[in-house]
Amino acid sequence: MARENPLDSSLRHIFSTQGQKFQPYERDGKSIPSMSWFPLSADANLGRGGRYLLRLDPGTTGPLHQHGGYDEFFVLEGSIIDSDGTRIGPGDYVMYEPGSTHFTNTPEGCLVLVTKVDNSELLD
Repeated sequence: MARENPLDSSLRHIFSTQGQKFQPYERDGKSIPSMSWFPLSADANLGRGGRYLLRLDPGTTGPLHQHGGYDEFFVLEGSIIDSDGTRIGPGDYVMYEPGSTHFTNTPEGCLVLVTKVDNSELLD
């Protein structure tokens, strides 16, 4: 006997990211032209919450910032170098605890899936 489908498809949201235009990275009145983002969740807000894709162009150095809460992301493509010299590459999942302060750079560029970010404050 075939199993009946219980899914109400109106409650599923599929985001096609292929070919989508990323938005400029503008936060706290500052713009970083070599960074862009694509919101995935309804509550996506740079440095404040939600889930989103974050793209850094090759040669980008991100701003110095401090995490007021947890910050977590998964590297999908490329790699980033943390301020202490640690390389973070594809398949790596990173969690920063509240109070951590750092910056990153990416010689080759990268694409990350930000899964959690709570009250990150720009210091640059």
